[in-house]
Amino acid sequence: MYNEMYLNNMFDKIINDIDLTISELSECGFTKEDITLLVNDGILKFENGIYSLKEVEPLFKYGRKLLGQKDKITAQKCFLKCFSLNPNHDSVCYEMFIRSIDEKDYITALKCLDVMCKSDNLPHQIDNNLYLFLLSVITDLPDKYKEYVKSLRLEDILIIYNDPRYENKNAQNNIRKTIFAMKFPYALKQLNHLIGNSSRMTSRDLILKTLIIRAVEAERERKKELFTLAVNKDYSGIIHYLQAKEEKTRLSINDISLIKIALEILNIKRTKEIPYPPLIKTADIIVAIKRQDYKQALMLKKEYMTQKEITTKDALTLLLEDICALIDDLTLNEKEDEITQIIKLLNEGQSFEAFNVLEKHMQEIGKEEYLFLVVDLIKISILKGDGDFSKARKMLSYLKRNDFELYLAKYIEKFYLSLAYNSFDEAYLYLDIITRGCDLKGDNTLASNLIEIFNLAKSIATSKEFVQALGKN
Repeated sequence: MYNEMYLNNMFDKIINDIDLTISELSECGFTKEDITLLVNDGILKFENGIYSLKEVEPLFKYGRKLLGQKDKITAQKCFLKCFSLNPNHDSVCYEMFIRSIDEKDYITALKCLDVMCKSDNLPHQIDNNLYLFLLSVITDLPDKYKEYVKSLRLEDILIIYNDPRYENKNAQNNIRKTIFAMKFPYALKQLNHLIGNSSRMTSRDLILKTLIIRAVEAERERKKELFTLAVNKDYSGIIHYLQAKEEKTRLSINDISLIKIALEILNIKRTKEIPYPPLIKTADIIVAIKRQDYKQALMLKKEYMTQKEITTKDALTLLLEDICALIDDLTLNEKEDEITQIIKLLNEGQSFEAFNVLEKHMQEIGKEEYLFLVVDLIKISILKGDGDFSKARKMLSYLKRNDFELYLAKYIEKFYLSLAYNSFDEAYLYLDIITRGCDLKGDNTLASNLIEIFNLAKSIATSKEFVQALGKN
């Protein structure tokens, strides 16, 4: 009667590509009766004078046993043999997938995934979606997968609530959300933290960690190429490079921002027209880029680099610097027209002439209804000793936009700050902007309330008792 040791001896010969003759099987410890029993038990079959495995399952189980004994090298040889014997065995393909991605053998990995994707098990399908998504970042997928991967939604890679294979589903799904956002270094950090707090590292953890590491490596190489294109100011090259990437995988928010800025630079160079961002600022770099507020985006990017002690610029920083320099150059040339003339007249004390030029300029751009706004901002600059008249200068640039809209919230805030510092002349000018702005919007309720507040605050501040109280303090 044969035993496990004899079977293991036989499996070792199979792994090492030794033909199973009667002599070789005898060396393993089998008798003729044992060999007959192996055939009758469906383990071996006999063809052309050679015995061979009828099914790959016993050899696969031997490979799993070798893994349990930490004999990874022999286990690897075992799984390779299993795969050569039956490349459509689900479990064999799973083990080969793990080893293929580790060795960067993506041709074999995708062959294995072909088999794995045939599973009708929903949790397994979800994992396979995740693996395909990551592989699309790492390598060039076959055409049959490209469109499928691009159609994947976040929900398609998230673990379902009743999947028994995962302990901390929330943490796992947070990692998957980070992956879907193309933030692979952070996803790796999340996964390492999760593994560190777990009782053991599962095969699924190993697959995910390996794929994330490979994705980090692939994106690092892409960033190097984009940086080179940015250094060479090859804006068309950046666009074409990222469009080619989009044919293979999902673009990151950073990629989309690079395309937007590169297209904007090319458009500015062609049209000589400067983009005018909204007055409301944001603390989000990506939002600032979407709003065409490139100077704000560059400032935020530099602040982030300082905070994180990053000394090396990336492609996004270079493009932001380029577009800001381009805007500055065009703005400088633009300032040689009416705007510069107005500021020059104001600095020379020729206020009447300056306002005549301003009024004509406002009529030319079709924004004469906002003349009060520029005038009040000029007066505020005079109060503050701002000889560059920066507020008015910026406003004149914004007013050229066809979609300009007056937002009063900013001026209401300035109004209250001026009152807090007893700067009543300045507060009055902000109140004038708010009042006239309300007239344009057809709602004077807010303005009436603020007028009462202004009068009350000024009355209190100038009262004898208030002045005496301040003196005592």
